[in-house]
Amino acid sequence: MVEGGYSNIQVEKISGA
Repeated sequence: MVEGGYSNIQVEKISGA
C-alpha cells in the first residue's frame, strides 16, 4: 500500500517486502 505517497514498488523496498 502507498502510505507515504511513494510508488508501490518504492514502498515495498522500504518495507522490505
